[in-house]
Amino acid sequence: MKNLELRIEKEELKIVVGLAISLPSLRDGTGRRGYKFLICCVSLLLYSNAMADSLKFKFAPGDKYSLVSVTEQKLSRVIDGNEWSAEQTTHLECDLNVEEVDENGAAWTRYTYKRVIMKLRSKDQRDQKFDFDSDANESKIPIPVMPFQMALGESIYLRITPQGRIDKINGLQFLITSAKSKMGSFPGADMVSRNIERQFDEPAVRRTLEDQFAVFPDSNNEGTIWTRKEVLSSADLSYAKMGQVEEVNIVFEKTFRPNTDKSVQSGISVVDVNLIVQPEVVYTRASNPRRLASQSEAAGGASTKTIREISGDGAGQIEIENATGRIINNKMTRDMVERVKLATQSQMLRPMSGPEPIITHKVTTFQMTKIAEGKSAEGETSHIGGPAKPADTNEKGAPST
Repeated sequence: MKNLELRIEKEELKIVVGLAISLPSLRDGTGRRGYKFLICCVSLLLYSNAMADSLKFKFAPGDKYSLVSVTEQKLSRVIDGNEWSAEQTTHLECDLNVEEVDENGAAWTRYTYKRVIMKLRSKDQRDQKFDFDSDANESKIPIPVMPFQMALGESIYLRITPQGRIDKINGLQFLITSAKSKMGSFPGADMVSRNIERQFDEPAVRRTLEDQFAVFPDSNNEGTIWTRKEVLSSADLSYAKMGQVEEVNIVFEKTFRPNTDKSVQSGISVVDVNLIVQPEVVYTRASNPRRLASQSEAAGGASTKTIREISGDGAGQIEIENATGRIINNKMTRDMVERVKLATQSQMLRPMSGPEPIITHKVTTFQMTKIAEGKSAEGETSHIGGPAKPADTNEKGAPST
């Protein structure tokens, strides 16, 4: 029989049956081998489908988890022949307490910020370096750490679906207000205040959490492969707030595929992940009108605009505990390139070269650890109002966001 490599997707069974029937071995008296091939493929298909169907959160009231997320990021760029680079590692620890679970498996949970560790190494005109651990009770808090440091001990409520979607968030406005009240007065306080608002606004929090939790197929998913597609606008990327970009749509698309070869350990499933990042629509402008005029003059009077392109890819692997849906380990590696080009409306002129691209290498790891009964995963006492209470009756007035 011929050596064949199959990708079993939506029309898997039809393809396998048709291929097996067409094999010469079925017509020349040695059909047994062809039927074995067919049975093997169908068995693999059924196993993959059953595996995908079983992958979901199975929360129970009283469950407590310790969550650890680590982001290691390196940025590099060449400016005027000199290399600029920065490396930053952010380690965040949180607790997740499951308080209520409805008949559909969606859970109201309390999510508490517990600890932050951050390390920065920057090589440019002025080298920057710091190591910070909130458990060390350090008196000096670096500016990049402050949004997380001010949020420690605060809780928000999340309604998480069995597929890992963040269906609802309560308590963000109270968290922001409380975090800002802890800051005090110091040079740069206004910038930190804005960073807290940006770090903990609803889209940013949902995006971060779903990147960690939303790894399961939707309930209406067909086949053994599923995808997650997200489009980020200029506001999501914070460019518009800096006056640099009119509109940017960047598409992030993840493809999840159960790894049947590695899912051999009892009670654990392994899922491979591939990521593609590409610009969908990019319209930008120069942030400085004088700069725009000088670019137009350099282009011979033709109108000029700045084009920002962001693209990249990534891959990862997820280990999931079948009985509970607990994400044992979710590790992703991403490589991104951001290019800036100057284009003119005149077709007679070629696009002018812009600055050298910014290259980003990013590795993220997320782990959930079950906390045994009798041990506490509690944060500081929170009176945000509980998961079942409407936002407008919360003791602290925390709105749904």
